[in-house]
Amino acid sequence: MDKQVRRLSNLLTAPLERKLQAVIFLLCGISILIIIGCVSTPRPNSRAQENQLPKEKMKVAVLGLYVIANTYGVANAGQKVADMLTSSLYKTGSFSVVDGKSIDRIMNEQQFQLSGAVDPTTAVELGRILDAQLLIRGTISEIRFTPLVMGIILVICSADINAHVIDARTGMTVLPSFKKTGRSYAGGVLATITADGKTRDDLLGIKRTSEDMINSALRAAAEKTARSIATAVYK
Repeated sequence: MDKQVRRLSNLLTAPLERKLQAVIFLLCGISILIIIGCVSTPRPNSRAQENQLPKEKMKVAVLGLYVIANTYGVANAGQKVADMLTSSLYKTGSFSVVDGKSIDRIMNEQQFQLSGAVDPTTAVELGRILDAQLLIRGTISEIRFTPLVMGIILVICSADINAHVIDARTGMTVLPSFKKTGRSYAGGVLATITADGKTRDDLLGIKRTSEDMINSALRAAAEKTARSIATAVYK
């Protein structure tokens, strides 16, 4: 009778022991995998981290734009666009900015002369003096007028801006250049008008000076550039 009881007990407890053994082996395996994973997980590359832009709100200084386009008599186009771009960057809510007057004053005091590209050493020094993390430099590459006649007369003014974002910590360009085009429009219907016994041809519609059209196109290009920079920096 005792032998039968022990035999029955062994039959009942054997599956439980095997289950416990399986659980123990499983837990040991998971522990080993966790340890291996912790050891083999690659650590962030410190050099890569240095090349990454910080994600907190950064201070930006726009260093003026170099003009290579025909501006059709519009004076100080480069500085005007720099001010437009500074304002547009601030309006994105992503950056704090160094105002243009402060940049001009500091550059005059430090006798910085910028023409075209900014070398890394100068960029780092400018970033330190201006207390800016990012510097923006670029060109006004082209301004053009395109007349269209399709029952009406329409004139399109297009302005191209190329902007480069420089990390002031390293003096290196950190993002691909941004080329944006802004446009403005003027036009209407050419009509023959008779008044006071005199006949003349006149344009009935939107009349704008070339300077007004250029400024509007440049402002549109600056706003596009600012939005693209904000998106690229904080993506």
